[in-house]
Amino acid sequence: MNLKPAPYEYRLSELGFEETYGFNDTARAVIRLYYAKWKTGLRIMQFSGAPVPIVSVLGKHYNPDPRTGGVAPNYNSYYYDPWVAPVAFSLLGVSAFGFGKTTAWNRRQLYHTIRQYRASHQLPKQVTPALLTSYLRIITEEDNQRLPPPAAARPQK
Repeated sequence: MNLKPAPYEYRLSELGFEETYGFNDTARAVIRLYYAKWKTGLRIMQFSGAPVPIVSVLGKHYNPDPRTGGVAPNYNSYYYDPWVAPVAFSLLGVSAFGFGKTTAWNRRQLYHTIRQYRASHQLPKQVTPALLTSYLRIITEEDNQRLPPPAAARPQK
């Protein structure tokens, strides 16, 4: 594992990361944790940033055109309702939170975390045991389902 990896080394799918760098259960749990956090950040960005244009359209109103006696709108002069700015900025703030989450838990950070874990068997402070517990439990259950039953539990002929 290189100190400065090429993009092909860390731009892998979750399964590709597990096959390439999942050398034990903890490494596989770390990979699943990073991918779950990264995907959550992407969803937060997508679903909180998408309504901003809709909010802007709903809150935009055109001033009446004085040349027509106020009957037709003046498309050169408009205003927004007072609720548009707080709603739009709060949605953009939530979207910025999602961006921060995807940046902190991205695949390049995962690559460096796995590299550090392989070298020193220590994880960074942001990867706590409480975060890994559920992923380790799932991996253990998957491994138990793959293994054949012990010889004593097999039916006798």
